[in-house]
Amino acid sequence: MILAKVVYINQQSGCWIDCEYIKQKRNLIFVGGPGTGKTHLATALGIKAATDGFKVRFWNVLDLVNRLEIDNETKQHKLTPQITKHNLIILDELGYLPFSQKGGALLFPFNQPIT
Repeated sequence: MILAKVVYINQQSGCWIDCEYIKQKRNLIFVGGPGTGKTHLATALGIKAATDGFKVRFWNVLDLVNRLEIDNETKQHKLTPQITKHNLIILDELGYLPFSQKGGALLFPFNQPIT
């Protein structure tokens, strides 16, 4: 059985289950082929974070990019403030389905720590 590989930006941040990575505004990246448990791991950590009182939002990346593009085109700009109020944003299926360059430009500012 091949499992998902975990790429953790700062190995010294402690155990993932204690949500220290959220408090320290660190990213977790799960890498692996289809069916290796990436979504399962991310969902489990999201549930734990929500149970511990953090605001959590799970997004399929393509859905989020599509919504960001619509929000930008209609000049409503309501989605970004909604997203940034969360402590943890889980992005699923990144890299599996293509999205436009414009959509990527709208998505990747969320990789920066939210202050």
